[in-house]
Amino acid sequence: MLFNLLTCNVDALPTESFVHRFFTQYSLEFLTTNKYIQCVMKLMIRASECNTLIPSSYCGSRFGNKSEEVLADCRRAMTDETYRGNHPNSSIFDRYIGCMNNLRELLDDKCASLWQTSCSNRPLRAVKLVRSTMDSMAPLLRALPNLRIIHLIRDPRAVVLSRHGFDASVRGMFSGLDQNLTLSREAYLYCRTVVTDVRRRRELEAIYPGKIIPVIYDDVVRDVKGYIRNVYKFLDMSVPEDVLCWYRKSRYPKHYGGRLNSSAIANRWHELITIRQNKQIVAACKEFFDVVKYTWTNLRV
Repeated sequence: MLFNLLTCNVDALPTESFVHRFFTQYSLEFLTTNKYIQCVMKLMIRASECNTLIPSSYCGSRFGNKSEEVLADCRRAMTDETYRGNHPNSSIFDRYIGCMNNLRELLDDKCASLWQTSCSNRPLRAVKLVRSTMDSMAPLLRALPNLRIIHLIRDPRAVVLSRHGFDASVRGMFSGLDQNLTLSREAYLYCRTVVTDVRRRRELEAIYPGKIIPVIYDDVVRDVKGYIRNVYKFLDMSVPEDVLCWYRKSRYPKHYGGRLNSSAIANRWHELITIRQNKQIVAACKEFFDVVKYTWTNLRV
C-alpha cells in the first residue's frame, strides 16, 4: 500500500483510499490535489452508500474489535473471490464489494488521473503514518533508494491523554475504561511498541545510514524552526517558503491571523495530567524513558 502510494501507482491502490476522508475532507492539507478533491466530492453520496454496506457486523468497525482469526478470515474473504463464494457470510461481502467496484469505475473514469498527475508532478511525497512499525519500513528502504524516514515519537503521557479525548475509532482499548489503572495500561502498550520500534530503527540505521532521522515531538515544539531546518537538511532540500510562512503564523498567530501557538497546544497535556497519572504512566513506561532520551522535559520521569 505504501509503496504504491509513494510511487503514485494509482491503479494498484484500493478504492477505499480514493474516498478516504484524509484525502477528501482536509483540502487545506492537500492543496495540490484540489482538482481531485473537487472531482471525488461529486461521488461522495455513492461512497456513503457503500460505507453503509461495510461488513462491520462480522469484521468489526475498528482495529481490535474482533479476534485475529476473524480479521484474517475477513481479509481473505475480501480478496479471494473463490473463498468468498463459499463463505457463510458471502452476501454481506458481495454487497459491499459490488458497490465499491461500481464506485471504482466512476473514479477511474473521472478522478484517478487527476491524482496520478498531481502525485507524479511532486518532487517530494510525504505520508504520515500512525500504525506502521519499523519492521514495515525495511522492505520500503530496500525498494525505494530515495526513501527517507522520520521516526516521530511523543511522550506517552501526552499520547494517552490525547487518545482519551478522541472517539472510539482512534482510542486504544483501555482509554475509555475505568481511570484508576487503565491509562497506565494504555501507556504500557504504546511504550512497548515504541521501544521495539526504536531498537529496530537502530538496526536499520546501521544498514541504511542517513536514511532515518528520529524526532521527538516534545523537543520539536521547543525549537520548531531548528527542527524544520534539520528535517529539510536531512532531505537534502532547502526549506520551502510556504513552510516558513506556516512557521511564522504558528509563532505569531495574532499578527498573522493564525491559530493558537503550536507549542501551547502541544504542551497542554502538562496542565491536564494529575500527579497520580504521571507516576503510574512513568512507572509503566520505565523502559521507554530509558531508551528514548529527551533533551528537555519539565515533568519529572
